[in-house]
Amino acid sequence: MEHDETTWDHRQLTIDEPIAFSEREPGALWLELPCEPHHDLDWSLELERAKNAGRNIVWKFALGLESPFFPLEDELRFQAISLALAQFSKEVWPEFKDKTVALSLYRGAADLSEKFLWTDKQRANYSEWREGEDNALARKLFCIDAFAVYFQMLSHRLPDEVPVFLLFEPLSSISETLQVLSKERFEHFLIALRGESIARDGYIWNERAIFKRTMETKRGIVFPNKLESMSLFNEALKEAGSVKVVYESFLTEEWDGLDSLIVLPGSLGSQGERKLKGFLASGGEVVVRGRGI
Repeated sequence: MEHDETTWDHRQLTIDEPIAFSEREPGALWLELPCEPHHDLDWSLELERAKNAGRNIVWKFALGLESPFFPLEDELRFQAISLALAQFSKEVWPEFKDKTVALSLYRGAADLSEKFLWTDKQRANYSEWREGEDNALARKLFCIDAFAVYFQMLSHRLPDEVPVFLLFEPLSSISETLQVLSKERFEHFLIALRGESIARDGYIWNERAIFKRTMETKRGIVFPNKLESMSLFNEALKEAGSVKVVYESFLTEEWDGLDSLIVLPGSLGSQGERKLKGFLASGGEVVVRGRGI
């Protein structure tokens, strides 16, 4: 079946290492395995397709995690879907590991707060977690934290040798997306964002494929751990033009290839300040909201 080619602006980025997201993509086969408690775990049809595939495979586990009001506290449900993942690791993985390029546990919204199941236990957890501050962003961060722990527990049932993807729809705010999907929160997963709204190295996805993106720019902007005004970062990012966003916590790992870094005045912690000094010592330029230092 023919399909339109995606157009990329190669002045801003390069795309390589495509991983198929759709069976229409000629490079790989996307197979979804029903794993919810009401499924019988009979994957014979999917496995037959996998046997006949002369290409790489991406396995998507249909766990129901994208469904509204997913019951995180339901122990029986957790055990049931854990059993499904364990069955994959024991019975499917040994046969198809040479064809498998990736696994996927989730595809859906990064903002999980709107349809989060707020039980009495979760309300109590949130009250302790937020330490007195209650706002929309705090609720988003709490909800994604709860799901991140759940994702991590499920991933223990999967083979260590294969990358596990979480595919997210970004939030409307770039700074909120960067906070919600921080590298610290999902250090054991590969995160792919839908579209190109976030100027970062990493994976992006569309209806056809997951792609690894590398930004072709010599300028970066630091996303700080502490943000008193997220709108200030969004404004600075818009004014900066062609830049790559780098996290303060991973500054030394992510400044490779950059000649200059933009920072918000007074936004970095002591470790971030020390890392900036290292960047300056290596010959880089640091600009504080348009002022060279």
